[in-house]
Amino acid sequence: ATQNPVEFAGTYPLPEAQMDRFALQFHLGYVSADEEVSILTAQQQSHPING
Repeated sequence: ATQNPVEFAGTYPLPEAQMDRFALQFHLGYVSADEEVSILTAQQQSHPING
């Protein structure tokens, strides 16, 4: 989780005191170049929300 202070742009990690509000924590890596192309191609055909 992140927070967005009003006076700053971007995202910032939550302070340790706020992290205990979440039951689990996980980290997402970045997709490979081939997977990124596949994702972008699929979104050009139809919007993921509209189907």
